[in-house]
Amino acid sequence: MAHFYGDVEHAIDDRGRISVPAPFRRDLEEGAIVRVSKDGCVELYARADFNAEADRRTGDAGTGRRRSRRVRRLLGRGTVSVELDRQGRLLLPPAIRTDAGLSDRAFILGCVDYIEIWDPERWSAEESTLDAEDDELEAEL
Repeated sequence: MAHFYGDVEHAIDDRGRISVPAPFRRDLEEGAIVRVSKDGCVELYARADFNAEADRRTGDAGTGRRRSRRVRRLLGRGTVSVELDRQGRLLLPPAIRTDAGLSDRAFILGCVDYIEIWDPERWSAEESTLDAEDDELEAEL
């Protein structure tokens, strides 16, 4: 399982490419998965880790059950397989950038087992919420 820690702000070029921080690249060399989260950021997973999480969430439940099919749809909807280029950049598809509100800058955050890519203004609002809930969240750790 990959582990990602730290944060950095990076530019997104006019083609939609973003440079992935060097410490994160090794775990993404075998491919990656991106999707927009319910929080409005891009989630970036190492392909193997996303597949393991998808297997865990779908379990042994076949597609005969409505709920199982819906879980699969939620996991698959808007999910895109991506590759790093030789310079360690990731091309974020236009629909992903639009849904996450990304334009020319992005805040990249290591979230232990995956990476989040935020529009800097959205991240600022989320960070304020985190700060306000800091004591409560720390107690859960």
